[in-house]
Amino acid sequence: MFGYLNKCEFIGRLGTDPEYKDTQKGGCIVTFRLLLSENWKDRKTGEQKERKEWIPVVIWNQIIAQSACNLLKKGSYVYISGRMQTRRWQDKNGNNCYTTEVVLQQFDGNLQILDYEDNLKNEQLS
Repeated sequence: MFGYLNKCEFIGRLGTDPEYKDTQKGGCIVTFRLLLSENWKDRKTGEQKERKEWIPVVIWNQIIAQSACNLLKKGSYVYISGRMQTRRWQDKNGNNCYTTEVVLQQFDGNLQILDYEDNLKNEQLS
């Protein structure tokens, strides 16, 4: 029997400030969008090209969520690992909508701040 692996890892910058929400069950979640940018030079034209990907991130791990709210802001450079999860909901017209997110669960996720010292320096200067 074969197993499955649902794990993804990204390094990028926060495209939005973290948004904190309390849940009805007494927990919390934090959401933000992670910006991934890929740059290359077009072989035919020599022109610089760029492709951006926006990754929705949801943190259910309370310790990571609180740290994210306290230490991160739009533009922070981070490494995240989590799992892909597709969520379904209905809009106000009753249409089914879907979104796929990277989810950091209680025991299944990691977030590392890669520019923490730079953030501290900027905070001290302002």
